[in-house]
Amino acid sequence: MKKQNNPKNITVQELWNQISSMLSKSIRDLKKYSHLTKRYTSFIIDRLAELDLNKGYHVDKEYWPRVDVSFFNRETENNWKEWSREIAIEHENDAGTWDEELDKLFAINAGIKVLIAYSDDTDEELFEYLTSTEPGSFQSIYKSRKYHTENDRYLFVFGPVIGSKKRKCFSAFSFAGKKVKQLKNTVDIDFE
Repeated sequence: MKKQNNPKNITVQELWNQISSMLSKSIRDLKKYSHLTKRYTSFIIDRLAELDLNKGYHVDKEYWPRVDVSFFNRETENNWKEWSREIAIEHENDAGTWDEELDKLFAINAGIKVLIAYSDDTDEELFEYLTSTEPGSFQSIYKSRKYHTENDRYLFVFGPVIGSKKRKCFSAFSFAGKKVKQLKNTVDIDFE
């Protein structure tokens, strides 16, 4: 059985660079749709599935356990029976329920777990939420989980809600089990 030349492991920053580039190229199309519509969600998911992540991954949409976009590595060149989910991406267009998508990402095994969501909060407010240890915060919920993959890596991408007064861009944060860091590059967009 011929061994697969595995694609290079991508870093969270490299993945954000590709997502931010895709968003920048899609600004005109993104502004055509309300981020609360199914058409907008479909557009984003289709663009994410087209990311060029080293041409060695198998891409699937809505793969069990219903993750919007998954990038898989394979055991061998001809065998997809033993998949390894390298990247799992969840897109949540409802600003009030994006934290519920974290439950799904916490529960699956993937090299990088990505949440793309919308918020009216500033980057400073989002950073505070992501680093807070208060009950109900991201850190508190993450630490309350009994089991984590040793090298959990997360990418959180936040875009503006329609009519946002504070947020006019997509920005990103990384989390690697201990520390939250804001990533370079933002993509300016105003849904007004």
